[in-house]
Amino acid sequence: MANPRPPSMETLRTSLLKQILRNLDWYDLQSAMQVCRRWEKVAFWMQVPRLRLSIVPDIGPNVTEYQYDKLLRYHSTLMESRRRYRHITFFWGSWDGLHEPDRIKDILFLEIIRRFRRSLVSLTIVSDGYCMIPWVMSAIIRSCPWLKALNLNGMVFNSLSFFHDWGFPTRIHTLEDANHVINCSPMAPDYFNNVTTLHVTLTIQNHLYDLFRKLSPQLISLTLEWDPEQYPTCVKWPREYFPRLQTLVLKTMRAETGEQLGHFLRRMPALNSLTLSPHLTGDISVISWISSINLWHLDVWPVFVSVPQVLLITRFQSLKSICIRGDYNMHNRLPDTARLPNTGCLALQGYTWQYVLDKLLMVFPNLVELELQTAENWKWKDARAINSLKSLNHLILHEGVQTLEKFMQFCEDLTVPSICVVSKHYALNYDYLSREYIACNIRKFSIHALEINPCTCDHLIQSMPNLNTLELTLQKPLDQSIYQGICTRNPQCEINRHWYKPYRSILNLYEQSEGIHEMMSADLETPFPLSNLF
Repeated sequence: MANPRPPSMETLRTSLLKQILRNLDWYDLQSAMQVCRRWEKVAFWMQVPRLRLSIVPDIGPNVTEYQYDKLLRYHSTLMESRRRYRHITFFWGSWDGLHEPDRIKDILFLEIIRRFRRSLVSLTIVSDGYCMIPWVMSAIIRSCPWLKALNLNGMVFNSLSFFHDWGFPTRIHTLEDANHVINCSPMAPDYFNNVTTLHVTLTIQNHLYDLFRKLSPQLISLTLEWDPEQYPTCVKWPREYFPRLQTLVLKTMRAETGEQLGHFLRRMPALNSLTLSPHLTGDISVISWISSINLWHLDVWPVFVSVPQVLLITRFQSLKSICIRGDYNMHNRLPDTARLPNTGCLALQGYTWQYVLDKLLMVFPNLVELELQTAENWKWKDARAINSLKSLNHLILHEGVQTLEKFMQFCEDLTVPSICVVSKHYALNYDYLSREYIACNIRKFSIHALEINPCTCDHLIQSMPNLNTLELTLQKPLDQSIYQGICTRNPQCEINRHWYKPYRSILNLYEQSEGIHEMMSADLETPFPLSNLF
């Protein structure tokens, strides 16, 4: 009997091929897509759930191409694309060099939306002072029967009106409308009667009574904001009962509305996550109105973090994660009974927490993850305070990591096995090391930054003899040859690369949505060039 032919690249079963490709990082996966059409198809469809498309103009002093020409090329290419994009972001504003009337541009965008109407589940629209004619927004909603999420937080308009001819409710369950794009329609409660996640702004002219009356029984997540300078005392809280609401984010508060806010919070029996933004006096006593049984996440931003405020937080023994921002003014010692044994994640933001870190960490004896943000260099005293937590497994450092020498001084005596450095700039600037540093306790190290010097990677691995995994998430990734060189020189360490996305931090839950310039930066949501949109 003849021996069976060994499996080859062409005869490899699809299930086995998927298992192999699943172990590749993003950059190697792109190389695998160029092997043959079958591999390209299998690798592409593995990424479809997270595939995103951004249609935004280029900005910057070196941009010479007419952006209207780019828009036309986007349109002609996407009209012939066989791919099914599920997440799309549009810049629906003024494109440089666009000499055609806005109606032509509106039609181009609508045709792109209709091209992917059967696969589109989330749509984000960003604009800058756009005058939208009545039928456009109605056409957008009508064109997306399977749309689940609509984000209009980045949409700024000069005038907007609707044709009230919609004969059916939408399937949208997530509506982000901080700029009152949709809420200017009196029929909005009927059009969006399936929404469970809502982000809106309260104003004197529109308290959204009808919207809350319709949606309050079903809302699970609610984000409220308003302009405290323009509306200091006239904002009225919703009066409805929210039986299913679990997450509440308040982006602006006023001291004089404390009692009203307290009554508002009491109408949320299922609330388990609360974010309170900064306000004038920094008084967070309003959280005493909340039941201490269900709350598992708390994010507060007092002006000064004092001992009484920390004692107030310790009332919530069920908290799993806590984020505290502000200036830390804790001269007195906390009592021994001030403990939160169930809290596993803590985030601190500010410029003075380093002076009271040892006092704060005593409140959290079973902490597993610690996230710190500061503008100063880390010091060996900080490492000594962190080492007091024997249960700590993961440390996240935001900024404050300026040079490799200062960072290694901090890490040398650190006992935490996993560290992540997050920066919007150059990570760990490489400089001459005055001596050899050895951080033998670190086994996993992650870098989430704009870019990094390859020499820094080599020194990090050599200074951490027990390092098993190095993860690089860079907005400007290393070249393939440089990456292969680092892997060759350090075979004892597994080096993984990840496609860049903004770091998901509990410190960012309060942050505003992406601005227009961030949407147009080099970090676009789609990983494919225009020529690869097919």
